[in-house]
Amino acid sequence: MSYIIRILQAIVSEYAVTGNDAGRGTLIAALAEAVFLIGLERNSDVVEMASCAPLFVNGNDQRWNPDAIVFNSWQHYGCPNYWMQVVNFGSKAISLNISVTGLETDIQTFGSINTVLTSGWLRDENSFQQPDKVVPTASPITNVGKQMSVILNSYSLTSFDLLLDSDQTMPSVSGSSLHPSVWIVVHEIQQMVSTTVVK
Repeated sequence: MSYIIRILQAIVSEYAVTGNDAGRGTLIAALAEAVFLIGLERNSDVVEMASCAPLFVNGNDQRWNPDAIVFNSWQHYGCPNYWMQVVNFGSKAISLNISVTGLETDIQTFGSINTVLTSGWLRDENSFQQPDKVVPTASPITNVGKQMSVILNSYSLTSFDLLLDSDQTMPSVSGSSLHPSVWIVVHEIQQMVSTTVVK
């Protein structure tokens, strides 16, 4: 018996984590959205695009929570779910299953960056008083290679931006010249994860 497989295309026009744990945009809500987006990427043959909603809100008239970017007449800040999307800035996808495959060239031993989005408490939020309470921090990766051992923070979103030998430009903290990006979302206690990078 043969089957005809029809691939339907889908657009996720609005997604957001809401409820008590989401508050006005908590770290745990951003981590949940990251896991959701990973699921969409794994089904990219069907899901063409996705959009966080709502995106902007005036802090003086906040009718919906959470929003990605909060502003008023003279200031603004990004919520953790905004920063979660900024962390995933790679332009080249590779697969991660505790081993990374698909690299067509060697990794340079310098210039790669590790970007982490985390905070001291899962319900931490950004505000006009503390707009940078939950933002990504970038640092150089010191043990870059085809096999790496890394320590991941608990309740964090981590992006490893590996500078490949074929890259002609030096990396920047914003990640504009880095690829590929690898997402690792950790939900439990701090742990050691061995990542094997194979050509």
